[in-house]
Amino acid sequence: MDEAAKGIMAAVKDSVKSGVLPEKILNDLVMIANIFVPPGASILQRIRINNYRAMRAAIRKALENRPTLEEVLREKEAARHPFRYSP
Repeated sequence: MDEAAKGIMAAVKDSVKSGVLPEKILNDLVMIANIFVPPGASILQRIRINNYRAMRAAIRKALENRPTLEEVLREKEAARHPFRYSP
C-alpha cells in the first residue's frame, strides 16, 4: 500500500475511533478519495500526513453538510486548485 492510501485509511479509522464518524452509519456511506501526489514528492511521511489531514477535514465537513450550496455559489469564482500551474 502506498503512503497516500495509508494516510487515507488512517484518517477514516481515526475518525471512527474519535466519534467524528459514527460507526452506526458506516454501512450507509460511500467515500471516494481523489488522491493527488505531486510527481516530485519524495518525503513519504509528508505524503501520508497531507492525505491524512485532507481526508479528516473532508469527513468532518461532509458530516457537517459543508460547504452549503449557498457557500459554493458565493465562492465559485475564487475556487482554484492549489497546485494549478499558471505561469
